[in-house]
Amino acid sequence: MSAITPLIGVEAASGAVDNCNQVNVASAKCMPYVMDKAGSVTSDCCAAVKGLASSVKTSNDKQEVCKCMKAIAAKMPGIDYARVGEIPRLCKATSLPVCT
Repeated sequence: MSAITPLIGVEAASGAVDNCNQVNVASAKCMPYVMDKAGSVTSDCCAAVKGLASSVKTSNDKQEVCKCMKAIAAKMPGIDYARVGEIPRLCKATSLPVCT
């Protein structure tokens, strides 16, 4: 699996529930783009991604967001990981961690 950003999520450890909820919201809003069903990211996707980025402040936050994203990504066949990796740049939310 290539490097992916945290746009797909599930609930994780108790301290990361808020981040996982935000990952889930961003996932839903960005799913048409990452499943290659939309030509560009939507404003709703970018708003969700920016909200997630603003909540990721510590290394632990970044690790928990990556755990959330990886857990759901494993259950979602058909994700275009190159598109997932483009979203932070396209949404100008480059503070999100890259999960490998």
